[in-house]
Amino acid sequence: MQKRCVWLLRKISPLLIAGDAAYWDRADDVLARFVEHTRIPVGTCGFARGLIPDDHPCCFGDARPGAAPPATAEADVVLVLGERIDWVLGFGRFWQADTTFIQVHPDPAELGRSVDAALVSTASPVAVLEALLDAAGPDAWPDSGWRTQLGGYCAWQGAAADASEGDDAGIHPEAVGRALRDVCGPDAVTVFDGANSMLWVRGQLPARHADRCFELGRLGMIGTGLPLSLGAKVLHPEAPVVLFVGDGSLGFHFMEFETALRHALPVVIVVGNDSAWGIEQHFQRGIFGRETGTALSLVRYDLMARALGGFGVFVETLDELAPALESALAAGTPAIVNVKIRNVAHPAILRFTEGLKAQHTRAT
Repeated sequence: MQKRCVWLLRKISPLLIAGDAAYWDRADDVLARFVEHTRIPVGTCGFARGLIPDDHPCCFGDARPGAAPPATAEADVVLVLGERIDWVLGFGRFWQADTTFIQVHPDPAELGRSVDAALVSTASPVAVLEALLDAAGPDAWPDSGWRTQLGGYCAWQGAAADASEGDDAGIHPEAVGRALRDVCGPDAVTVFDGANSMLWVRGQLPARHADRCFELGRLGMIGTGLPLSLGAKVLHPEAPVVLFVGDGSLGFHFMEFETALRHALPVVIVVGNDSAWGIEQHFQRGIFGRETGTALSLVRYDLMARALGGFGVFVETLDELAPALESALAAGTPAIVNVKIRNVAHPAILRFTEGLKAQHTRAT
């Protein structure tokens, strides 16, 4: 298998996607050696976020469609290492019809489930990478320019045209992500919960270490970010733990803030407050031209935090944001930074909405 796999990976534009099983197999060392030897661009998703740092020269960051650089859709062969090809990877439909898939997953039921893979294996990701590295030959592969075409994580995650300033409608969520990146530093543990605004923020916070970048699981259950951040703080008591969460999502389990206070878990919760169920609102507008049931009031989570005995601050302007984050990190107690943001659709949401609209049009 490894010889045919190596032959396929020598095509013009290969990709490697590392997922959950690669994380559980602790494939970080051999993964780095393999991509440095072959110069195949690698992206990560699920638990594998940070398994190889987003700012590694061979890494293009988040591998999920909508988060990955758009050029990744042009890959002619994709090695999916320890990840299901389900909705997380768009059921394989993100790539071209003639893209060749190689799938490695410990569950045989997942092999070929969504795509017709040219090669499949239930072997462990580490064993597969070791075999491929041996079959790749002693000399490093030449750089075809494909990796440069994709661009690195930081290179493609440029600021949105209107993200530099706030206005009366609030701060652009991408500016919130940049502020978090600058204030929290590279060793912070980040947790993400929500949808539209979360995509803007997550795109500005590279995953640099395994076990330090968490988000909703495969079922996409919004509202779990706060309890998840408490677990992250127990796992990493020495590191700052920062949760970015949408205002709607935080409403599900807000009273776990009292749990954080009771157990002295000083997590910092940054609320992207656009007074809306953002992703649903953009879907409704894009598909049906109207919206219903998606508007929320401006919930003062900061006042609720203070009422419970924690730290809370409300941020309305960009120049207030960094000082508020710094104060929250220094508070030594569970803290909420409630940020009034603009409800602006993320490009991935717009692309997905176009697809849903086309399906709706065909159905009607």
